[in-house]
Amino acid sequence: MDSSTVGFKESAKRVKGFLKAQPVESVVFHVHNIQDIIQGVNDLPHSVNINSLNTLIENQASLHRSEYRGAPSTLKRKLDKKGNFIRGFVVYAENMGLAGYSIYYPMINHKGQRASYNEDFFVAESFRGLGRNNDGHNVAKIMHHELCKRTKEEGGNILLWATDNRNVPMQKYATKMGATEPNLMTYNMKSILGAEKSEIDDGKSIYKARRIRPNDIDLIERLGVSPDMIRQNGDLPFKGYIVQNGGAGIDNIVAIVPGWEYFSTFSLTEGITLEPPIITDAYKDTVDKYELSKSLVFAIQESKTKNAKLHINPEDQELLSIWTERFGFAQDSMVGTQESILSNYAFKNGTLLEHAETEPRMTLTIPNDTPVGMRPREKKPEMVQKIA
Repeated sequence: MDSSTVGFKESAKRVKGFLKAQPVESVVFHVHNIQDIIQGVNDLPHSVNINSLNTLIENQASLHRSEYRGAPSTLKRKLDKKGNFIRGFVVYAENMGLAGYSIYYPMINHKGQRASYNEDFFVAESFRGLGRNNDGHNVAKIMHHELCKRTKEEGGNILLWATDNRNVPMQKYATKMGATEPNLMTYNMKSILGAEKSEIDDGKSIYKARRIRPNDIDLIERLGVSPDMIRQNGDLPFKGYIVQNGGAGIDNIVAIVPGWEYFSTFSLTEGITLEPPIITDAYKDTVDKYELSKSLVFAIQESKTKNAKLHINPEDQELLSIWTERFGFAQDSMVGTQESILSNYAFKNGTLLEHAETEPRMTLTIPNDTPVGMRPREKKPEMVQKIA
């Protein structure tokens, strides 16, 4: 067992360095919007601020043996720049401090349906393990309820997230909560984004990819793809690509490739994620998937996007081979190692609705020796590989 796995399993026990709490029997928890923290709303509790959120992110990165590149002022500026696209909340324990946080944003799945992507989900170490004394209720349940409720309110039926393969406790907990593993693998396009277009087959493809536009709604509906990506476009600045063969008519459309923007909290960088292509009926038997892939790579290169990822269905062996063998894309990971590869999990439909409608207990019994607050910033652990 490597040291990172041990770190996750022992994290709840490492409370040295925390301030000791006064004896209490129960604590009331509250949920506060991250947008309120960014805007500095006056009626927030004193310890609910950008500095404490920044410390939580530092602690999460440390636990993952990863690197956090931010500071309170940088974090505030980056989140503020993204506007309403970045959503999230913190869970505050009265008279104790922040117990956890989550950051999420809207996305479009491989069927063109509205969903949410949970970028970060972190419970402070001193608030873990509370379920044993609270009939299974804990901070994580409060957070899952809030995420699922917001996803439903925003028109989605799916909540997707990725978990570091080293984080076995979180994987077990996700399964216990009813999460499923969608048939998707995430690959990073980093290896080719810095290349010149001409380096790939002289920069030529028989297909051409263009960004999906708001006025494409009729076109997308006629192709039998969910128009959610167009109807709710105010918070989705990027929706993916339409791949064409020749003219602009519907008979020349090869594929719809849903996509969405992402934001990495640890590296404070942004990029795009593409979903598996939806091949139109007219091209199901004749599509050239290598030419399709090239057209997407060229479009991303021309857009000057610095970071891009792909969701691939592992059953599509032809496309998987093109992306991995011909383009050299590697599976996405937390710190660039095979051990830290990210696996996808999801709450879908009935499970998401159940979590959204089941009110969590907001007053929890806390052991008398529970530490207050978060660990002070520690010396950054040695990086396995820095995040680019």
